Amino acid sequence: MFFLFQGLCLLLLNVWSLWSMYTTVGDFGWFFGDFFIDTAEVYRTDLRYTGIYRFLNNPDCVTGCAGFYGAALMIQSWDLFWLALVSQIMNILFLVFVEAPHMQRLYDMRRKEDPVSRELKSIANLAIKKIVPNTLQDDVRKLKTKLKSKYQVKVDEVKEDIKRQLHKVHTKVSNPDHAAYSALRKKLP
Repeated sequence: MFFLFQGLCLLLLNVWSLWSMYTTVGDFGWFFGDFFIDTAEVYRTDLRYTGIYRFLNNPDCVTGCAGFYGAALMIQSWDLFWLALVSQIMNILFLVFVEAPHMQRLYDMRRKEDPVSRELKSIANLAIKKIVPNTLQDDVRKLKTKLKSKYQVKVDEVKEDIKRQLHKVHTKVSNPDHAAYSALRKKLP
């Protein structure tokens, strides 16, 4: 009975979040209209943070699969749980690699952090400060700074290597005396 109640709560959370998302973005946003229609007169050029979006930037990633998890709890199925987990992971990957870059390019004013994440981070930071000794916190900060500087040095080295390699390739391809250039010119009409 307990699993049934928890599952029903997750299903209701899912229905509420989907309804709230739909009422906020409408048909155009729900069916990814701004992915397909380029006319600025057709869609809004500002983002609305109403409904569930007041609390979360991407509620579909957080609560969008709650119904699957709820159904998995109600029927106590590991198969459905794994389906829900894979579905949520795929949703997050879609968000990171497709939707977020698109939204950034299109609207450019997307908020970086939603209120719920900000509040959870502040609560976690307060808890860490109370639980973890100050000396350990200082050691972690020093290690973080040291690793960040080493990481930046490596990134700069890789950038320089890439620039050198691109310069070599450009030199070889643009030099009319080079064999690769001659072979390329022969293939062109």
